[in-house]
Amino acid sequence: MVVLPDRYTDIHLLGSGGMGDVYGARDSVLNIDVAIKVLTPSALTLKGDQIQRFQKEAKVTGQLKHAALVTILDFGVTEEHLPYMVMEYVQGKTLKKLIETSGPLPLDRTLAIIRQIAEGLGYAHKNGIVHRDLKSANVIIAQDADGFDLAKVVDFGIACMLDEDSLSRLTRTDAIVGSPLYMSPEQARGETKNIDARTDIYSLGCILFECLTGKTPFKGDSVLETLNMHMESPMPHIGDYFMDEVSEESLELLDNIMIGCLNKDRDDRFQTMEELIKSIELCLDSLEEETSDEITESRVSDFEVAKRAGFLKIAGLFAMLSIVIVLVYFIQISQQQPAVKIKPSAPIEVFSAPANLGSAQIYRTIEVSRDELPILVRVEGNHKIDWSEVESIREKFNLEITDRKVTAADLQYALELSRLQGINIFVCSIAEDTASAFSDRSDIDTIRLNRVSGVSSDFLIGLRKLQGLRRLDLLACGIDDRHCSLMSRLESLKSLDLRFNRKVTNAGVAVLPNALRNLWKLCLSGCSITDDAISSINKFQKLVELHLDETSITGTGLNKLNLPRLQLVNIKGVQIDTDDLRKFLASRDKRVKVGVGSRIYDPDIIQLLKEFPRRIKE
Repeated sequence: MVVLPDRYTDIHLLGSGGMGDVYGARDSVLNIDVAIKVLTPSALTLKGDQIQRFQKEAKVTGQLKHAALVTILDFGVTEEHLPYMVMEYVQGKTLKKLIETSGPLPLDRTLAIIRQIAEGLGYAHKNGIVHRDLKSANVIIAQDADGFDLAKVVDFGIACMLDEDSLSRLTRTDAIVGSPLYMSPEQARGETKNIDARTDIYSLGCILFECLTGKTPFKGDSVLETLNMHMESPMPHIGDYFMDEVSEESLELLDNIMIGCLNKDRDDRFQTMEELIKSIELCLDSLEEETSDEITESRVSDFEVAKRAGFLKIAGLFAMLSIVIVLVYFIQISQQQPAVKIKPSAPIEVFSAPANLGSAQIYRTIEVSRDELPILVRVEGNHKIDWSEVESIREKFNLEITDRKVTAADLQYALELSRLQGINIFVCSIAEDTASAFSDRSDIDTIRLNRVSGVSSDFLIGLRKLQGLRRLDLLACGIDDRHCSLMSRLESLKSLDLRFNRKVTNAGVAVLPNALRNLWKLCLSGCSITDDAISSINKFQKLVELHLDETSITGTGLNKLNLPRLQLVNIKGVQIDTDDLRKFLASRDKRVKVGVGSRIYDPDIIQLLKEFPRRIKE
């Protein structure tokens, strides 16, 4: 039996793993039950300065306090120079054991568990701690008072105890048999200096796959073969293993999550846990809509529809009367004083506070919404903005500006907001000379413009100062080929949307790949491009999603696409005959899907659906 400090009594073995033994005990000082993990001699022995480094790192790790992380209460080193870690005791079973006993988990339950894990890891990452040994055996699933799953990540600090020699030694042996199943490609290559938050994201993707299928995405006959698969083998398509009845939309969103987690290149993964959480919430929202639709369809019979018709007529009359009353009221109010109009979209929580600044009245509305970021701040109209009110927000947020002439001062104020993460500008005009408004920022990842006039070369040049910009939307903004040459220098972009810019031609597309080699998504719908643009598009070798709706691309051009990572190509409103579409589907990986819009109801397309199930969408 291991020798531990006297404060720990009633010590008993709970279980053993590749890296150590776990004991249950009673902490006589805190008067609580605890779990104590002790590394075995075969895993690691610390000496000299390694003990000091371990104690320093352990102290930092012990400061992590989050609902999804098992609280670490104490660290130490035994007389045998074996490090041990004292944790809160959680009554539950590991996620690995849950999968083994229950089989693959439903999608909604899985996503809820993965989101909790991601929230905990995101908190740890912000505090400079990376787990590095994340696996299903390191997640405990407990139950709250209402019977809902509570996910708790354990063994934070175990991996960071290991120096580079220890890590490489453990990789070469079977000392941590479970871990190679979840190791990122950079870990498999022994690139310890490249291990960061994206390493944990990859491992969490492996856990997600395991929850849904009952097995990890890569498993060879030996540790070495498994590591090689992580480095070289293509990611298995979740649709080939996942059997839940979900909509095409939900399955596509799940596909995007898997791609964002399991990319071989860490630069092509989700860059933060927050990005992963956003994608998970989109998929959960889609599942909720499916459930709502199913309930509605099952409950509303023909008789109920007829019965409701009379009620709806009466309700309609009351609604019309209410609208008239509200309109009269607001007409009277508008004659008395100016007001800012706010149009919230499906808010969960709304807070409004009026303030006076000079002669203008200001209204601020903060909405907790799942559309984009948790916080969305909206400004509408040419009213004076009290930026200090916006600066008081304590969470990261998106700023949405609509129906306004956006000045250089507006942009400058907005870009100085410390917690700003993205800007949406809709149905606005942008003043000239905006380049000076931009400042160096690496934490703004999204700029979305829709039907905005005045987008100038200065504006696009200014975007270069946003080194972390990953998504740029310029819908119906009068973009032309000259602008494309400026956008081609935005090297950090992962998604570029140029829909409905008729002045973008083959020549403009030709200059885009100069530096945008990391794009995941490219949207050229409504642009003036032909088959001659395909050779340029093929230079985006990391492209996963391509939109060519309402273009002059033909079946010949479609079949010239050569994009190894492509998952979706949309060709709504494009004149491509059935034979060309059949040829395209037959020659591509079965994970590639095609969006055809309203043609999905054509008899020829219905026949194709039978030949290529789940690969054609509206």
